[in-house]
Amino acid sequence: MAEKSPPPEAKRPNQIKANPKVRDTMFTLLFAIKANIRLLYFALTGEWIEEKEITIATIKNLFVVDFYNDLAFFIGKEKLVLVESQTNWCPNMPFRMKLYEARMLREWVSREGLVFTGSTPRQIPSMEYYVIFTGEKHTKVRWQYLKTMEAGERSFTTMKVRVFHDAPLDTIVGQYIAFCRVYAERSRGWAKLNDDERLQAVKETIDYCINHGILSDFIKQYRSQVEASMIDIFSEEELQQRALNAKYEEALKVGLEKGHKKGLEEGRRQGREEARQEAEARALVDALTNLIHNGHMEFPQAARLLGLSDEKAEQLNRLMPAH
Repeated sequence: MAEKSPPPEAKRPNQIKANPKVRDTMFTLLFAIKANIRLLYFALTGEWIEEKEITIATIKNLFVVDFYNDLAFFIGKEKLVLVESQTNWCPNMPFRMKLYEARMLREWVSREGLVFTGSTPRQIPSMEYYVIFTGEKHTKVRWQYLKTMEAGERSFTTMKVRVFHDAPLDTIVGQYIAFCRVYAERSRGWAKLNDDERLQAVKETIDYCINHGILSDFIKQYRSQVEASMIDIFSEEELQQRALNAKYEEALKVGLEKGHKKGLEEGRRQGREEARQEAEARALVDALTNLIHNGHMEFPQAARLLGLSDEKAEQLNRLMPAH
């Protein structure tokens, strides 16, 4: 009986192209690490803090206005720091940061178990606000202000946001800004290249940053993630299928090894089935984790988006990593 020919490979729906969200992704990757937050705070203020003092408090989703912030962290219990990375200038950033602040204070009150109905006066942490602007230098603004709506002298400032357009290259802020601008400059010509040339351009851009001391230690350690963040290669369906296939093959290998040790064909059959189930579960957990962390969703919202039943969602929730 002749073997069936494999189906023709599906055409790729998306070409390789520059990822417009790479700067947001890089910021999230870079400052998910407390050691880098420590360097960030020193670059912003000239003050060293200890990693053990840092509690990351970034909002995953602000349902009221569908905003989420880039980075927020407590220093001990006395100070809350908000940092936003901006490519396009936003004059309303102070207003947005005020919304973030209100949400985080509410969570802080709940976490600390504070009660405001008694006679004990309460204090809130001090606040610091920063914007790192990585776009074209079209403004010399160093501070942004949020003011009340009263006209003239009756209007007063309620918050000040420090804006960084540049910083020394020996600081993590200067290197992040340099990375964003190198990427912006080099990716402008990618539209004229074919896929292989674009992949090569990505690798050359990364090599350039490493050779010029631009986030070189971070990029060398997380090179594959950085490369992935710089380009859009596949559609969402392809990415999900590739992730599922890879995890299936990995889990299948483990399952088959178990069956081989038993020396039974039944073990091989069970190994394949266990591997398939494990691969499916692990792929769904990864998809949920990605939606929660990168899509800024809560677990129930992510589960609904993936079309999971309540029973399946409950099973997978027990497998989710702690965060």
